[in-house]
Amino acid sequence: MAVRKKIKIISSEGNITLRSIEKEDIELIRKWRNENRRYFFYKEEIDAGQQEEWFKSYKNNGKENIFIVEFEGLKVGCIGFRFINNTIDVYNVILGDKKFGGRGIMGRALKLMCGYIIDNYDGEITLMVLPENNKARQWYIKNGFEEAGREKEYIPMKLNINKFNYLKYNLEDN
Repeated sequence: MAVRKKIKIISSEGNITLRSIEKEDIELIRKWRNENRRYFFYKEEIDAGQQEEWFKSYKNNGKENIFIVEFEGLKVGCIGFRFINNTIDVYNVILGDKKFGGRGIMGRALKLMCGYIIDNYDGEITLMVLPENNKARQWYIKNGFEEAGREKEYIPMKLNINKFNYLKYNLEDN
């Protein structure tokens, strides 16, 4: 079994870090995911056993990366991307600690991750948002994405490179 590469993306200011998730993060991610499940396609509550199984498959799957978002050393959320067909899909974007909302932390985290993707992979950066989640749709538009059509179950969006505000970062990996 190949060892999953651990990635740490650090904002040039040093106050925001995206780091690859570890086993000790999965319960916190499960809590955040369950608290926000109305915003996800899968709306059922996830139990600890399901989360363990998911993490086992995640560790062996090189097609997705999930990061803990840290602000000044505190875990405030998570964000990820995965490879689907010829695109890079942003997903699992969760502000877990609501007291950090409205401060631009998750927007900068999204920009850091997209900058890393642009620098390291080829392909369009896309995402899917539920039609009833207008707040998230507006947030993605504010952060450089645009609608790429309309489906009944979701709104596809893609990053518009011309509207993207690239943030400088430092990278640590192993």
